[in-house]
Amino acid sequence: MRNVLADLALESEAATTLTLRLAGAADRAVRGDAGEAAFRRIATAVGKYWVTKRGPAFTAEALECLGGNGYVEDSGMPRHYREAPLLSIWEGSGNVNALDVLRALGRDPATAQALFDELTLTRGADARLDAAVAGLKDQLAAGSQVTARRLVERTALTLQASLLVRHAPGAVADAFCATRLGGDWGHAFGTLPAGRGWTRFWSGLCLGGSEAGAGLPPEAEGFRCVRGLPPSGRERLPLRARAPTEWADGRQTCVGSSATGPPHRCDLRSCRVRA
Repeated sequence: MRNVLADLALESEAATTLTLRLAGAADRAVRGDAGEAAFRRIATAVGKYWVTKRGPAFTAEALECLGGNGYVEDSGMPRHYREAPLLSIWEGSGNVNALDVLRALGRDPATAQALFDELTLTRGADARLDAAVAGLKDQLAAGSQVTARRLVERTALTLQASLLVRHAPGAVADAFCATRLGGDWGHAFGTLPAGRGWTRFWSGLCLGGSEAGAGLPPEAEGFRCVRGLPPSGRERLPLRARAPTEWADGRQTCVGSSATGPPHRCDLRSCRVRA
């Protein structure tokens, strides 16, 4: 069960981080940022396709975790389970979103450039991510309607991995890159490989409070819970030695391993990688 909860938490973290990044792009695009507008154009369709496709399987696994209590109507889970498939209908069917990505790439080359500008922010931070970005370039060049879903799925996973490398604790980014990009994963939730401390780390995160720090791997030392932490003023947050450096605005805080305290979370709008 710890493995299942850890895998579900990892999936949720990736989807949430991608959604917040898209929200920030939408804000900046409205204010006239052409690069963010181009990124929003392609990444919105990519995110809608992948997150809505993962929703039904995610909801079914969450219901199963609750057993009979999750099956009865009083729990509210049956309603979530029934409505989960609606996500990929109401928000645009899978094929519509996949074709929309191809349409964006064909009509506006700036969208592909904006996507890879985003992905190159983490160049050198993780070998599996670098390989995925290189492979994605070849797939985009050869994209067709037949391979549209495969292309959009790979784009979504690569983008999520890039965001987690930049904004999540090291154990989280490592787990995602190893499983979603590196293939060290099964075909159902709860198949994270053993021996790397991920399940204990994520189980602690799911529990929250004082138990959240129990049994954490070395790279997560000092981490408790990323939610609800107050801003800590304007400070530089080194995101592990191998990753880029982020700045946090005084009114917001960023996910990252701060030299002066535990990680923080924000809506990513003020996150900018500095040279």
